[in-house]
Amino acid sequence: MTSQWSDVEFRKNGCDPFSGTILAGDGYVAKCTAPSAAELLVCKLEIGAFQNRKGGTAVIVQAFCDAFARFKVFDVLWPGATPDISAYKQSSLYVWFLEGKIPAEFSMVLDEAYCSVGDDQHFSPYTRAQLIKAKASSLKLYRMLKAFNNVLSSKRITIERAFGMYHRKFGILWKPLEYSLSANCLILKVCAKLHNLSITDWISKKGQGATPEGLLGMKDVQQSRRFESRKEEPETGRTDEDIAKAHKNTPVPTVASRTCDKKTEITKAIFNAGIRYSVRSDNDFTFS
Repeated sequence: MTSQWSDVEFRKNGCDPFSGTILAGDGYVAKCTAPSAAELLVCKLEIGAFQNRKGGTAVIVQAFCDAFARFKVFDVLWPGATPDISAYKQSSLYVWFLEGKIPAEFSMVLDEAYCSVGDDQHFSPYTRAQLIKAKASSLKLYRMLKAFNNVLSSKRITIERAFGMYHRKFGILWKPLEYSLSANCLILKVCAKLHNLSITDWISKKGQGATPEGLLGMKDVQQSRRFESRKEEPETGRTDEDIAKAHKNTPVPTVASRTCDKKTEITKAIFNAGIRYSVRSDNDFTFS
């Protein structure tokens, strides 16, 4: 599973700083009609618990996918007002990490909502507050943090692609689900299984040459998102053979000891690999 993620990163950046990635995760808001009084009584919740900040009533899904955008964990357990981090900390996946059931060399890529977890197996971007502090301290440090965020984002976007394909495939998800609470949760899970089956079928028909980015086409993926992280001397016109050769011969930045702050080590490894963030394209702050 980790090799699939690495293949994509080597094609993009020539190295894979997040070499132990197994999943990309995020929350999904599934809008639905308000639960009945009987359902609220069974859940021991008030209707306000289902009011989502994006509007309307909803249930929250915590989903985690592989490099091919297939859902490996898909939990539908929380009312719409639940923050992503609160939902995740109540999930079985989080318990597995806490209990050490997932080996230390494996990790996940997440968005800023999960930054409070903050360990060596959960990677989230540097926060805006950290970026502001870095900018005041050193422009080089700021560039390093932004480069980390962009490389992380280019990997984490897989879960957003998974949600996009999942939502677009099934017309029943295009409007709020109108059934009972239990039926709505079942529909969401069944659609997730069908989504996985469709991708697995695509892989089997594509054969050994199937790649994660091939779901949309590498060219389309690159054009659909403006990557601000890049090498100082980017390679152009590389063939698949060139990529395979680079994959084989390019050393992957690794962390020598688990006692180190792995996020800091990866940030340095990304910068040392020549991946830079262009300040001129920065929308967060104004530079004089």
